[in-house]
Amino acid sequence: MGTNVAAEEVTESKAATPVNQQIVWRNVVLLTVIHLLALYSAVAVVPRLRLITFTWRRWRLVFLLHTYTTV
Repeated sequence: MGTNVAAEEVTESKAATPVNQQIVWRNVVLLTVIHLLALYSAVAVVPRLRLITFTWRRWRLVFLLHTYTTV
């Protein structure tokens, strides 16, 4: 069994150089807002959802996925 010297060199060089990553605050703020809106919609909409509506939409989605994914 031989060792791959090139792979070892690449692994060592990647481990030796630290990556300086900067935080993009615009992305952090946008993702936070999106997650808060999703949480709000889950809290506001889900309790008002009727069971028949939930069941119908889920059945329809399964039917459509089955229709378009079968060959």
